[in-house]
Amino acid sequence: MNKKKIIGKSDHEETSTYGAFLIGKIIKQNQHPTANIALSGGNTPKLMFEKLSKLEKLNWENVNIFLVDERYINLDNKNSNFNMIKNHLINNIDIPLENIKNVNYSNNINESAREYRDRIIKQFSLSKENPNPVFDLIHLGIGEDGHTASIFDLKKINNNKLIDITRGEKYKRITFTYKILNNAKNILFLATGDKKKKIIKKILEKDKKYAAANVENDGYIYYLFDKSAAALVKNK
Repeated sequence: MNKKKIIGKSDHEETSTYGAFLIGKIIKQNQHPTANIALSGGNTPKLMFEKLSKLEKLNWENVNIFLVDERYINLDNKNSNFNMIKNHLINNIDIPLENIKNVNYSNNINESAREYRDRIIKQFSLSKENPNPVFDLIHLGIGEDGHTASIFDLKKINNNKLIDITRGEKYKRITFTYKILNNAKNILFLATGDKKKKIIKKILEKDKKYAAANVENDGYIYYLFDKSAAALVKNK
């Protein structure tokens, strides 16, 4: 049975500070020999990533950073998740280039997805006997429509795969499936703002028609919200 913790903070600043502290703590606990983490994009985690980059006593040489999902666009595009994470975290830490496991933009989206899947298989030495990677931490957001990662329509995600291709409002996307998400040691949901309060209530009530409500692992799930986002949550 999973271990869920709902953490409420006063505002975006405090939420970001706590999120950075929590990620840093999980990294330190799992750096023997290597911590494997996966990060999501969006506007909400920018400040958290900046604060994470300033934490002392984190040995980034022993951390591999993956992306939970990515739009099928060039990596220098302003809408690229990798571009955001690079600007707010990666450029500000001392981490070897080979530790950055981003989705590469290829001529064909299937090629990009396949190459990313193969990087995961190699990193975790996956096989028929050991088919699923175990991430030490996966950070996720919650969309106003209840999506998480790039999982929008539950009927259009193939959870027999590690990586699948979906479509967002403007772009095709490459995303982790629940095969990866639900096998992580730690999940950190980060959401802030008044516009998220109604959907957060539904997610915590486990309304399974929403993608974020289907994230269930055997480890820890941290729901980290600010006061506005958690306005309808009881016992926060």
